[in-house]
Parts: sequence; structure tokens; C-alpha cells
Amino acid sequence: MRLAPPRPSRIFYCVPGNTETENYRDAAERSELRDEQVKKVLCDLGVPTIQFVTYRGFSLHVDKLCRDYSEEALRLRVLYAIQRWARYGCKLDVLTAICLNVFALDLLPKP
Repeated sequence: MRLAPPRPSRIFYCVPGNTETENYRDAAERSELRDEQVKKVLCDLGVPTIQFVTYRGFSLHVDKLCRDYSEEALRLRVLYAIQRWARYGCKLDVLTAICLNVFALDLLPKP
């Protein structure tokens, strides 16, 4: 059985100065920084380390929302995400602290 060659658009070359490479590096650095900030918030609030993965999942969810939405739509979607993750067993105060301290999201409605 012969395999088809990979599509050129799916091949990732690591060439210095390549904007795709720089974007990937920047995204990786932002992700690592966000994870460190989430860990700090969780440690400050006394969350058991076994629950860190769940709260990291929440932070990834909020990060995706921040990339896709803005202003009021973002606020409403993040509030919905908080309710959703609270149903998974996460504490509301921890979820809110992640939003405020890591993503600098103001969850109160604007007048």
C-alpha cells in the first residue's frame, strides 16, 4: 500500500525569520506564561494539585474565547463558561479569580 505524500501546507519548516515559526514561538511563550499565572492563582487559593488540570482546561477555554470574542459578547460567554465549569465541580471563586488575575476580564456588566 502506497501512502500519499503530505500536503505542502501541512509541513512545518523551522526556518529562522519565518513568520510562522515566530508566531508559533510567541504562542508557546504566551501559553507557558498563562499556565504559570494560573498555577500561581491556584496555589494562592489553596487548590489541591490534583485539580490543576481541570482549572487549566478552564483557562484554555477562556483563552479561546478571548481570541474569538470581545467586549460584551466575551463577557457573556465567559460567564456561561464559568457556570459550565462549575457544574464540573470547579469552585466559582477560583474560576472568577482566574478570569480576573490571568485574563484581566471584568465580569460585571457595564452601565
